[in-house]
Amino acid sequence: MKSKNYSIISLYFSVFLVVSILTAYFPIWLNKILLLEPVYIGYILSAAGIFKILFTFLLILNIKNNNYLRSFLLCLVILKIFLISLSYVLINFSFLKLSLFISLIFIISFFPILPLIETLYSDLVKKSKKKNYGRTRISGSISFCLGVFTFGYLINIYSINIFPLITIFCLFILKISIFMIPRNLKKVNFYNIKKFKNLLIKKTNILYFLLICSLIQGTHAMYYGYATIVWENKNLNFFDIGVLWFVAILSEILIFIYIGNFFKPSYLLNTLIFCCVITSFRWVFTYFVENFYLLCMIQTLHGVSFALTHYIMIYFINLKLKEDLRIYAQTIYYSMSGGIFIPILTIFCGHIFSHLNGEEGYLLMSIFSFLALIFLMYRKKIHE
Repeated sequence: MKSKNYSIISLYFSVFLVVSILTAYFPIWLNKILLLEPVYIGYILSAAGIFKILFTFLLILNIKNNNYLRSFLLCLVILKIFLISLSYVLINFSFLKLSLFISLIFIISFFPILPLIETLYSDLVKKSKKKNYGRTRISGSISFCLGVFTFGYLINIYSINIFPLITIFCLFILKISIFMIPRNLKKVNFYNIKKFKNLLIKKTNILYFLLICSLIQGTHAMYYGYATIVWENKNLNFFDIGVLWFVAILSEILIFIYIGNFFKPSYLLNTLIFCCVITSFRWVFTYFVENFYLLCMIQTLHGVSFALTHYIMIYFINLKLKEDLRIYAQTIYYSMSGGIFIPILTIFCGHIFSHLNGEEGYLLMSIFSFLALIFLMYRKKIHE
């Protein structure tokens, strides 16, 4: 069992190493190397979001059981290494539009990896340890933190041109981690369209909970898509930007470490209300604050807006659903947050960024966080 725990820890560490470079520096790579204006970055990322959903469901609905997860992950990572390498070569020959197209396929093909790994968590960790999801997941937060800090330092020295090379390096680490997944897990059958339809039609309380959490995560669109560009426009160097990301992920790590010590099922509703409120305040404060050190303090709210929201989502899925339905719930959650809300809000933020000062997008994110609170209060019993 220890080897299985090491496998999922290694997977979280390596996949969020990739996420760190994509989240923090992919938008600025599009802006500086592929010469895209912020508004077009929004359109590009949003268009990719739609295809991410279609590709993910097409993939997930064809995985028969959990013993296929390892093979699917390997194929996806190999595909991604090929795509980002091809994109890098095309840039060197000044084929920028073709490189952009390949990069979009790269982003789309990455999306299913996260729900697949979250599903593997249920198979690789004992039921009695499910409450300690946060302590397992911190390996991903630590790698994200190391990634944005270290990669920011390297990019500050060598320029954003090294983005593809760093990404390829991270993907090879992820590939090694996938090889560590045990070949024969306790078989859990997934492929059942009828069960998937029942989840969509009959489990309305679960879907509503997924909706609220996804909307909160979706309000990170401005942060994920434009924060690095905003901070650079404020004359912060990449090292300072790396520090801001580092502080946010450090708060995330602390939440994941300690939340399992006291969290109970009865806390789900009140905790989600708390996440809505704090997330709304976070974006308002981010808009008004200019001082670097105060921004560092505000970044600690990421521990609530992202980490705590994500924790209660995973806790809820593992508490309410049987193993054969969790992969579908994970996919719906990631599809709504990363495939619908974040892309749509990224478009809005892109227009705001192009026509106003840019930071007004944070106020829009605050409004949507407050809307999540209104939706939640409208239907208080979703956790039952």
